[in-house]
Amino acid sequence: LLKNGETRKVSLLGSTVLIESNNQRNLLLCLNDISERKQMEEKLVESSTRLVLATRAGGVGIWDYDIVNNILDWDDQMFSLYGISKSQFGGAYEAWLAGVHPDSKAQGEAEIQMALNGEKEFDTEFKVLWPDGSVHDIRALAIVVRSNTGNPLRMIGTNWDITQQKKTEAEIKQRNEELRELNATKDKFFSIIAHDLKSPFNAIMGFSELLIEQIKEKDYTGIEKYAEIILQSSERAVELLMNLMDWSRSQTGRMEFIPEYFELVGFINETVSLLNEIAGQKGITIKKELPHNLPVFADQAMINTVLRNLISNAIKFTRPGGIITITATEKPDLLMVSVSDTGVGIPKAMIDKLFRIDENYTTTGTNNE
Repeated sequence: LLKNGETRKVSLLGSTVLIESNNQRNLLLCLNDISERKQMEEKLVESSTRLVLATRAGGVGIWDYDIVNNILDWDDQMFSLYGISKSQFGGAYEAWLAGVHPDSKAQGEAEIQMALNGEKEFDTEFKVLWPDGSVHDIRALAIVVRSNTGNPLRMIGTNWDITQQKKTEAEIKQRNEELRELNATKDKFFSIIAHDLKSPFNAIMGFSELLIEQIKEKDYTGIEKYAEIILQSSERAVELLMNLMDWSRSQTGRMEFIPEYFELVGFINETVSLLNEIAGQKGITIKKELPHNLPVFADQAMINTVLRNLISNAIKFTRPGGIITITATEKPDLLMVSVSDTGVGIPKAMIDKLFRIDENYTTTGTNNE
């Protein structure tokens, strides 16, 4: 306590000294002011406490690797991140590597080696495998402490769990992909409407105008044929709309699957009878190589949509006078139905595009349909 009332902290070192002249022992005291050092120590303790609280709140583990002696020191949070207790940890580099997921071992070792060689900073992500079999994602940062000659002495770093972050990123990516597909579906939907409905409606409007003109002029030549074309075009437009509605429901997961037992040969015959007129206009023959009876268990609406589309496309892309063949082959536990034709086919380079919603490939039919 100084005269001015200020308090200082000191260190006191004392020793007895023998004075031979009078044979007396005296006490020699050395007083050293350590106030500033104590202040620094208190601030350091305070900072360390804050750091511990911050890392604990953030789930951050701190580690210190003595490279020279191969000693790895972990704080308590590190054991939580790796799902083990202190007694299960050997305190060496190999003990850390044992907890890394097999798929990440090579990457983890390579990243550490590059950091030690000074090739890059240690900033990486890897997976760890807990003893209970669960897999967790870890983000790691570290600095390398080197000697005056540049040799690595220690690595000091942090780990924290990013498993939930990875899951969230994966979910966002999936949602973006779903949105992209939905957007592509919408674009394709409008493209199909614009492309495929234009032809039948042009025919309906064109022949309706022609029909009206001839009726006004009381010229009834060919009006029955015009009416038939209008009817066929209307049926085609309705068929396309049914296809589009079915396809739209299937894309949005709203098509209900209702399987039942029914006889497939008669079902195929009914579908073909609806399309024979269109095939006949191009002089195309539809052949059926089917057994007498084929009982199946399936969804009639879905099978009808598939058959109608395959046969309609076969008619569209088969040249006049061509042949479409429908066959059915029985196999164990299933039936394979094939619609083949003598038409133009599809270039191999374009086949992969058929099953991508974001790709579009179309050509006109052999009669410019």
